[in-house]
Amino acid sequence: MVVDNHVIRVDVWPGSPLKTASGIAVGSTETEILEAYADYIEAAPNAYTGGQVLTFVPQESGLDLYRLVFETDAKGEVIQYRTGQFPAVTWPDGCV
Repeated sequence: MVVDNHVIRVDVWPGSPLKTASGIAVGSTETEILEAYADYIEAAPNAYTGGQVLTFVPQESGLDLYRLVFETDAKGEVIQYRTGQFPAVTWPDGCV
């Protein structure tokens, strides 16, 4: 997603080989996310998938504008994830 000529959000979809710095990718499990990011995860139900929205909220000064959002399915597997600036990164439908 680009706003005012700045990339503020990047989505990673099924089929992508990209992983986070902690090794999380599409196909990873909720358990793996919680192990990798421990106390930095906020969880909410995902009305679209029957799984969860797991949001990594950094605690370091200066990073509070950013998030890493994982969407899981009913089996608890990551079906897509995205990173970027808050609040755009939290929008489930991206650009509409």
